Amino acid sequence: MEKRAFNAYIDESGDEGFSRVGQHRSGASSEWLILAGVLIFEEQDQARTRVIDRIRGELNKPPPKPLHWRDLRRQSQKRTVVGTLASENLIFSTVAMWKPGLSKDLAPGLHKPGQLYHYASRMLIERLSWYAAKSGRRLNLLFESRSTTSYE
Repeated sequence: MEKRAFNAYIDESGDEGFSRVGQHRSGASSEWLILAGVLIFEEQDQARTRVIDRIRGELNKPPPKPLHWRDLRRQSQKRTVVGTLASENLIFSTVAMWKPGLSKDLAPGLHKPGQLYHYASRMLIERLSWYAAKSGRRLNLLFESRSTTSYE
């Protein structure tokens, strides 16, 4: 009998650039690159992912436009999202990379295009796979689409 799996939904926040990091002006890169993965038991996937439909309904934001935290302008909208997600039994892991601490001297390879994202992804996948293995499950990785990244 084949092992059951976790479906890991993975997305990022921030960017991987190093151009004028931390300068809060147009064209500057964010200080952080954050990758997070939410683990859903594959047998509960459909029911668990309906929470997004519930949030959309509460915010009056129909599909297909994606939901982005940065687009939630009012505190009440943010409270709605956080409150709804807090009511769910979710398993997640997060990797946060603070780019001002990654100087070219200390981490020269991470300044090349794509490398910081790949490094953070590796760290996240490692942790998610540890959890899945400890739980006796396989792991299905489902990345949010990024036009600059090939998942092959």
